[in-house]
Amino acid sequence: MLLLWPGGGLLICMVVAAIWLRRVHLADRALGWRTTDGEILLSDVVEVPTSEDDHYQVRVSYRYRVNGRNFKGTQIRVGPKKLVFEKAVQRDQAG
Repeated sequence: MLLLWPGGGLLICMVVAAIWLRRVHLADRALGWRTTDGEILLSDVVEVPTSEDDHYQVRVSYRYRVNGRNFKGTQIRVGPKKLVFEKAVQRDQAG
C-alpha cells in the first residue's frame, strides 16, 4: 500500500538511509571503545542453503569482563562490514 502512495518510494529511501546512517554511527563509535580480554566459547561456520546458491553464516559466542562485570555476546560486528574494516585499518595505520 505504501508503494502506491505518491512519494512512497522517497519515504522508503529515507527510512533505509536513516537505518544505514545509524549503523554507520554505531560502527564509528565502536572504534573508540576500550579493549579487554575475552574468551571464545563457540565458533563455527554453518551452511544455510538457499534456492540459488549456498550461503554460509558464522556463529560465535564469547564472554568478557569489564569493570568487574561479566558479559556474554554473539554479535561479531556493529556496522557495515566494509566501513568498520576501513576505519580500523585507518586507525591502526595512524599509530
